[in-house]
Amino acid sequence: MGGPSRLDGEGAPPFPGEGAPPFPWEEAMAFGFGRLRLSSRAFWRLTPRELAAALMAQFPD
Repeated sequence: MGGPSRLDGEGAPPFPGEGAPPFPWEEAMAFGFGRLRLSSRAFWRLTPRELAAALMAQFPD
């Protein structure tokens, strides 16, 4: 019990997503409400995969 615990942060892996850019909520909402004309309820019920699929359909490679 003498070693560092995982709660003190020493030797613990970084928080998932640490250093990643923040999610672009304003752009996602503009796309969902504007381009797709979703209601607020429909937009917030989307899964990330559904939102990604809608984006890919509108903006294919």
